Amino acid sequence: MSFRTIWPGWYSGRAIHIHVRVRRLSSSGATIAGYTTQIFFSDTDNSHVLTAAAPYSSRSPQTDPTTDENDTVLRSSDHATNVVTVKGSVAGGFSAVFNIAVSDGEVSATGSLGRPSAGAGGAPPSA
Repeated sequence: MSFRTIWPGWYSGRAIHIHVRVRRLSSSGATIAGYTTQIFFSDTDNSHVLTAAAPYSSRSPQTDPTTDENDTVLRSSDHATNVVTVKGSVAGGFSAVFNIAVSDGEVSATGSLGRPSAGAGGAPPSA
């Protein structure tokens, strides 16, 4: 599965990221496997987009001091798995790969950015 999006916006106190939730449902609609995480981009890539691409360049995200290094959720040990490498350019667009594999037995995720599913419907992802 893949998805297409714009470069994410930002909000004060958090580094730029995308929330992702993947679920497998039973035939009755109950969650039988689930994983919730967040995808981050390098501070260098964020800075490049925020200064070179409209409408980001016309706003003031540069004044928010939140980076990957001081985000309250992203830990340094998560950088290798949750900060994606992007390829491309502002003019041509960017692409990145973030692989997630979920089996029927995975009803709880591990790691500081993993969140367990909460049954049918599940709880909303936490920030």
